[in-house]
Amino acid sequence: MSAAEIEAIALQAEGTGLWSDAWRRLRRNPGAIFGMVVIGIFVFLAIFAPLIAPYDPREQNLDLGLGRSVWRVTRRAWRRWRSRELLWGTNTETFAKHLKLWDPAESLITFAVLSHRRRRPGMLARRHDPRWAHIHFVRLRSPREVERWLEAVTRPPRTRPAT
Repeated sequence: MSAAEIEAIALQAEGTGLWSDAWRRLRRNPGAIFGMVVIGIFVFLAIFAPLIAPYDPREQNLDLGLGRSVWRVTRRAWRRWRSRELLWGTNTETFAKHLKLWDPAESLITFAVLSHRRRRPGMLARRHDPRWAHIHFVRLRSPREVERWLEAVTRPPRTRPAT
């Protein structure tokens, strides 16, 4: 047996192997400990996500007809394009891509038609599903109903005069 092999066996016996050395160095680094805690929280949330938030948070729907929905989407895209409104970062609306009706990944109009057909029956069915009993559904079928509902929601609460 060579001297290097004897020294390696002695080091392993002392507990100064590769993994114990890495663990000792990791414990001394506060940034690494913080990173491990953050990653641990994310792993915990990922594992228990169905128990923490069992319902889809994106369930919003105005129950407008297909024609009105497509008109609102088109009008909004046109307004954003004409005003060069920033969507995020430095991205602005490009209206021409929405006219490619054969490409639902590019065309917001096609996406509106396909998602309206797919999502509306599900939304109506969820109103009667006992799993969604804790949600108060408001069915708004016209722009006038939307305006009235928004006024009622955004109106400041009435306060009684002090007597």
